[in-house]
Amino acid sequence: LPGGARIAVPEGSFNYSVASWLASATDTQVPKRFVFEDLNFETGSTRLTPESPATVNTLVAVLKAYPAVSVALEGYTDNTGDPAANKQLSLDRAGAVKALMVSGGIDGGRITTTGNGQDNPVASNDTEAGRAKNRRLELVVLKR
Repeated sequence: LPGGARIAVPEGSFNYSVASWLASATDTQVPKRFVFEDLNFETGSTRLTPESPATVNTLVAVLKAYPAVSVALEGYTDNTGDPAANKQLSLDRAGAVKALMVSGGIDGGRITTTGNGQDNPVASNDTEAGRAKNRRLELVVLKR
């Protein structure tokens, strides 16, 4: 990474894709969306599962290497439960990840959050696999 920081991530992973895109001089169109991988929350909660902080910590290292970058964290849920509660939960989860990023050293002014609840599904909510895909957090690079 610029500045000499090093990250060890699998090729094609979320953080690899973000870092590669930021390093690219050819694809510079913003906004640019990335769907988090290995970022999960306990059911109905803003508590991250044990494997999840590592994903956020690596993203923090990437964003420290690119201090001009501004991002949005957009939370989504499946369609199970109350739509208003889902919207709030998705916002709270985006906020929880922002808080972790800020505690890691990223200026909170570089990060906005939104909660979209069950809006904009990427898969069918008729199966558990589809609902799992819809429960997601997206990183949107707003400014490079």
